[in-house]
Amino acid sequence: IISTLFVLMVVPVFSTTILVPQDYSTIQGGIDASSDGDTVLVSNGTYNENITISGKAITLQSINGAENTLINATGTAIFVENTEDYVTIDGFTVSTISTQSYESTNCIKSNISQVKVLNNVLEVSANHAYIEPTGVVLSGCPNAIISNNIINSHYTVGGSYYGFAMGIKSNESISMISGNEITAISEGFWN
Repeated sequence: IISTLFVLMVVPVFSTTILVPQDYSTIQGGIDASSDGDTVLVSNGTYNENITISGKAITLQSINGAENTLINATGTAIFVENTEDYVTIDGFTVSTISTQSYESTNCIKSNISQVKVLNNVLEVSANHAYIEPTGVVLSGCPNAIISNNIINSHYTVGGSYYGFAMGIKSNESISMISGNEITAISEGFWN
């Protein structure tokens, strides 16, 4: 009788909580130091930076909610790309404004499958032609959850006001869009 012994090794996976600004002075510094499964936890304050989450499945979360934690940016404030999915952005006020014509101006832009945008205040504005300021842009993001956000999007050109709360570029379903308060001057959604 030939018997085969299979040994199953269990390798524990540890997640780490990275504190901003205690461990890293910027949110991007905390994200860069993170690994899959980690949480980047952000203290109260104003953070003047654009953020990219690339190649990591992490949670980006404020300690005390959107009323206490502000991200100021130009162009696209938070860009989520090339990850193994499962990114959560929770509890920020994100404010962005365009600085030039034809610039992409979004609070949060994602092209991953499992993105969650929860409990944020998203304010995007522009004062240049050929810009469509948008609170959340999802490109090919099935299973996204956009919930309990306040989204305000507008721009002014020649006395006219335009803006979009959310843009969805996908032939696939979005899991859940619920509980959001939308103040968009032009349209709530584009597809």
